[in-house]
Amino acid sequence: MRGERDFEAYVAARGATVLRCLLLIGADLAAAEDTATSAFAAIRQEWWALSEAGDPDVVLWAGVLASDERRRRRVGESAPGETELVRVLREHAGLDEVQVAEVLGLPTSRVRAASALPVPLGDEEDEPAGVFPVPYARVRAAAGRNRRRRWLQSAGVAAATALVLALASWLARPEPLVGPGDALDPAAARVEDNAANVVWWADGQLHLPSAVLEVSDVRRLVAVGAGAAYVDSRGRLVGAEPDGTRTLLGEVADGSALVSSPGLGLVAWVDVSVPGLTRLVVWDLRQGREVAAVVTRPGVRPITFDGGWLRFGQGLKDWAWDPRGGPAQLTGDGFAEAVADRTALVDAVAGTRLEQWGTFLRVVRSGRQGETHLPGFGGSLSPDGGFVLTGPQQRRQPRLVDTRTGLQVEVWSGQDVPRGAVFDTAGGVAWVVEDDETGLTRIASCTTTSPVSCHDSVELGKPDRVVLADDSRR
Repeated sequence: MRGERDFEAYVAARGATVLRCLLLIGADLAAAEDTATSAFAAIRQEWWALSEAGDPDVVLWAGVLASDERRRRRVGESAPGETELVRVLREHAGLDEVQVAEVLGLPTSRVRAASALPVPLGDEEDEPAGVFPVPYARVRAAAGRNRRRRWLQSAGVAAATALVLALASWLARPEPLVGPGDALDPAAARVEDNAANVVWWADGQLHLPSAVLEVSDVRRLVAVGAGAAYVDSRGRLVGAEPDGTRTLLGEVADGSALVSSPGLGLVAWVDVSVPGLTRLVVWDLRQGREVAAVVTRPGVRPITFDGGWLRFGQGLKDWAWDPRGGPAQLTGDGFAEAVADRTALVDAVAGTRLEQWGTFLRVVRSGRQGETHLPGFGGSLSPDGGFVLTGPQQRRQPRLVDTRTGLQVEVWSGQDVPRGAVFDTAGGVAWVVEDDETGLTRIASCTTTSPVSCHDSVELGKPDRVVLADDSRR
């Protein structure tokens, strides 16, 4: 059976039977006609496949009963019992046990048992005189409406799918490939004076000298010119300007120091943005360009800028390099025969060297005899070389030490606990201080001269992290 004529013949052959059975299970004539029409129209689209490989009667009656059940729920009518349905389908619809089992989703044993039960059905003598076949024109019209509805739904689904795919593609699109010197999305910026004499970050806000930028991810930070350079959790080094402009500078090697000269607008680091190469890079943030880069071994360590020269170390040797021209010059060789005599440069400023000497720091002043030994690992010199901040680089409580006497300068006592410190632009020290009782954190600015005086610059509440910019004073 194929085609329109075959389907029309099928409707003519089964229509009256469908109506009669619906009447027997309690539907009125109008409801029976609507239900039968809907069931025939529903299988019109699949008629060819059904007639070739399926059982049209099973599909038809399953649709008839499903449509009748929906109508009954809608109007609040009770549904016929299982036995009643089995008897109607077996005795009046002419289905065999297997077909009835498939229509009702029952085992054939239950169909057989229900067929044997004496269940009274509606009195056929009470049926309307003359149950006529379902008009085929009505079925064809209903099938047309179904087809148009499917087309509209398909179009709507296709449009919605396309929209969802486009949106998903947009959301999941990979970030555009960017390289050193390329612009990143600008950060929201606002003009605001910095109450602290240091660049700092906390709670998603980067505080420059004259502006605040919305930057969510900062792990390390240095001041550069009027802006800053920071390392995010992905290892990217990003330059940020007061107007929110951001530039990708490179990718910082794991463990590499980040040093800068705010006055010259320079920043230096060990870069691994070029696959397979480790480079020592110097970038001029003001001019927006790479000043110099040299391929080096992974162990190289930038130390600081000193008068425009970049100090860096390799093993126990340290070097001074003018990135604007000329070769690096050896400034210290720690390969002494005695282990205790071996040193490594930690910082240098104004003719003063801070060296790591075993478990001590050694301060050596150019042109002067004598040296000062201080306990500790790592640290930084004040701009005049008179003080050392030690501790923060090793995540220890920072200490301020006078390089002339070797004595610690007592700044905090009681419940105030210093969590971080850097030399600031005012010649003092910016401290991150936590109240041990309340947990409240603040940035305080303190002098280095005795007696030390401090004033609170910024109240921070209880931030997750506070990052102070090192090298903010040179």
